[in-house]
Amino acid sequence: MRKRIVFWVLVAGLLVAGLAIYISRGAQPLSPPIAFANGKVYWIEGISYGTNHQIGRNAWWNVPLRKVLPYSVIRYLTPDRPQSQDASETPSLVIWLYARNAKTGKYVDSQGMLASFVDDRGDVYPATSTACGSFEGNLVRQTFKFSAFPRRQPVLTFHLAARKSDQDYTVSLKNPAPLAPEEHWTSEPMPATHTTNGLQITLAALALHTNGGPKTFWEPLSRHWHPVFKLVQNGQPATGWAEPEWEAEDPAGNRGRTLGLREPIQKFHVITRPLPEAIAEDSPDRWQLPAVAPPEPASRALAQTHRNLRGANVEVIGLFPPGDYTFSEGQLTNMPGGKMMANGGWVGTREQIQVGVWRQWSDYGNATNYILFVRFSPTNRETRLAARRRGGSPEDPWLSPNEGPDNIMAFDVAPPPKGKRVALDLVVLTPVQTQFTVQAPQP
Repeated sequence: MRKRIVFWVLVAGLLVAGLAIYISRGAQPLSPPIAFANGKVYWIEGISYGTNHQIGRNAWWNVPLRKVLPYSVIRYLTPDRPQSQDASETPSLVIWLYARNAKTGKYVDSQGMLASFVDDRGDVYPATSTACGSFEGNLVRQTFKFSAFPRRQPVLTFHLAARKSDQDYTVSLKNPAPLAPEEHWTSEPMPATHTTNGLQITLAALALHTNGGPKTFWEPLSRHWHPVFKLVQNGQPATGWAEPEWEAEDPAGNRGRTLGLREPIQKFHVITRPLPEAIAEDSPDRWQLPAVAPPEPASRALAQTHRNLRGANVEVIGLFPPGDYTFSEGQLTNMPGGKMMANGGWVGTREQIQVGVWRQWSDYGNATNYILFVRFSPTNRETRLAARRRGGSPEDPWLSPNEGPDNIMAFDVAPPPKGKRVALDLVVLTPVQTQFTVQAPQP
């Protein structure tokens, strides 16, 4: 019996040791160490393409083991570079990197860098967005996401630079995106005018725009074509409409506002919406919520009321007093607690509750303002929602929501004057959309 116990102890020890070796090895970075004058050394950890991205090791074994092993052992069995995941609605390219202190070798903050690709013609494609995640072992992993990059090239030229610095490093990386057949587009001459729902949208010209420089040091230096639009309604300049939003596309599949300058033909997707102040009080796009007394702590007002506005389902979850609120799977799970997790923004938390099963929480809080939570489910994803206090000053601004998970939006509402009630209006902003395909000029 004693020998059997010793045998199984040895087997368990070997398994733990093997697991520790497996964890410690991990995947090798794609680049050699890149040293900067700020005392940090950077590694490009990986590159991925698609709509679902991940890197690092998933410590699935910790889920059952943490029920029986002490924290010190679980920490020892946790990968040095744990798994990260990212997702995008359309296929994009993601670069993952991390940094260490040049002297101590410890993980350090990897933020403050500029990332871009440069194609064979010299056009610069800056990162569309960037994000940062920190882990218990002090790893800080930075991601750079590109919706536009030199897709046609089998080898990509990646540039990494420090903000407000002349240091710039170039790394060659294999392009993970498959080469897809390109569509043939027919361009229309500029100026081009499209009329939708009585609104005339004219693409008058393409103007050369420069990103980066001393005033926008957080962007790599690059040049792109930006469209110039004109809006006309009933023969007059359309003053009741917002400045058009736009996104460009090329035949290679790139989409965004930073396409290659020498891309000969580009498609511009355009969206504009009515200004909230242009929505009449008796419009079917406007919902005047009942006036209510400011809610007391640990209570809510306007609970569970809903209405359909132009095909968009608007559900008022409630008007809440200042505090911190947690949502999970679309449901409010707490009234405000003692600890402020978020203040004026959403903060997400994610935990693996069993192998392959994750649970997510999202906190939203404001220490001074009331919060109106609304679940907004439009049929057109480009439809927007705005809110404003009714009966206040004409200078009171329209409020844009802080968008959270599961179609939940949060409006921060300033406290009313003492003894006054809170009366809010919600308006749905229905978009007008069109697209132009034009020939880009020679730079």
